Amino acid sequence: FPRLAIMVALGLLLLSAVFALLGLRALNASTARILQERLVLTEVSAGHIEDLFQQAFNELMKATTFANFNPASADMSAEQHVLAHTYGRIGTMTLGVYFLDSQGRVVLADPPEIASEEAALLSIRSSFAQAGGQYISQPFVEPRSGHAAVAVTIAVRGNDEELVSYLSGLIDLTSRAVTGSLERALSIGHTGHAELVTAEGMVVASTDPGVFLHPGEHRSPYRANLSGPRERVIQTMPYEVNGALTGENHIMALVPLSIAGWGLALGGGETETLAPVTSLRRNLFLSGLLMLVATLGVTLWGTRRLVGSVRALTQRAQAMAGGDLATPIRVTEGGEIGALADSLNDMRRHLHDAWESLTRWNIE
Repeated sequence: FPRLAIMVALGLLLLSAVFALLGLRALNASTARILQERLVLTEVSAGHIEDLFQQAFNELMKATTFANFNPASADMSAEQHVLAHTYGRIGTMTLGVYFLDSQGRVVLADPPEIASEEAALLSIRSSFAQAGGQYISQPFVEPRSGHAAVAVTIAVRGNDEELVSYLSGLIDLTSRAVTGSLERALSIGHTGHAELVTAEGMVVASTDPGVFLHPGEHRSPYRANLSGPRERVIQTMPYEVNGALTGENHIMALVPLSIAGWGLALGGGETETLAPVTSLRRNLFLSGLLMLVATLGVTLWGTRRLVGSVRALTQRAQAMAGGDLATPIRVTEGGEIGALADSLNDMRRHLHDAWESLTRWNIE
């Protein structure tokens, strides 16, 4: 019995090891799927924001096809009409549109009252320190609305490719066009959140209000990834408050934007993110443990029953060898052991009959 029990236990341990290996593979596959889904969601949201900026550039480029935007022109009616149309239509530049000369001075603006907004103009001028191309300014607070804003600017060139002027539009970073993409993070759970951050890790837009141009919750990883290889990543990031670690971790996906050098981070708490994996691990452990205990119990019970029948046969065989041929052999086991018991019983009866015959003959 001890040898048989050891063999059974080793077999169960091997079975448990195979089950644990399969369970580990299932856990790894589940974790990878959760992380991949979060990364894809972040890429989709980042794509919408990039499309928003590209749409703004396209609107400004389209405006140059309807007017020359030359500050030296005597008649600015066409330029004024195009600016009003660009600002008035339901588009991306909802805070205003500027027409500036090559020195960055305001020629026209729509609405006209934004022509004196120094915060906006300073941000616009700082974005095209060098000539040519398309520019996105540093984010700033637009004084008239009090909203977080950013300026997109294109350079207008003449037939000889000489810089003539600039067209610039102000995008409201608190508008649904921007925040709607970030709010997809709220669907991943109670701790779900998203941040649009600069290369320095400062928040431009967020699902949490009131954090504009404040350090992001994970500023150090943001800066390391956006100033380095600029590759999409998903990793565990420590939660920071004013640069101090809190001991809490979030699993965040970070996708760099090709426009402005910014990045979009989306994620949630590590515990909530990995809750399905934790639940699966617990269920696998409990089911494996129950299966092991049940299998071991049934196997030991069957083994004891089998060994008990063999032990009973052994005792009866020893009793027969000692001369007890009258007591029948009784076992409840079937199969080969039952057949062996029947054979021993037949042998016992034959020996008993032969012994009685020999006894009679000896008496006679």
